[in-house]
Amino acid sequence: LKVTTSMTLFLEDTTQWGKFLAGTAVHLEVKLTSGEVIPGGLIPFSLDLDFPVMNYTAAVLNIENGILKVHLTGVAVFDTSSSKTMSAALVNSRATAY
Repeated sequence: LKVTTSMTLFLEDTTQWGKFLAGTAVHLEVKLTSGEVIPGGLIPFSLDLDFPVMNYTAAVLNIENGILKVHLTGVAVFDTSSSKTMSAALVNSRATAY
């Protein structure tokens, strides 16, 4: 299973850029949360994507008005400690798994 990513991030500092330059594998988690809550409850709709080990393959750094904007691409690799390449958790109004 090959999982590739492409993302544009606005960063507070150059930590992720430094990891790309050093070839350091990273743990990447992306959580998307809706402003709407699931009917009948207080929990919002959400999607959580977890990549235990991600290797950046390319990065373009732009500095616009003092803000660091980085476009990163990467490949998730199998993590032997968690036995997964990635996981996804969807929180919605369905009571059964897909």
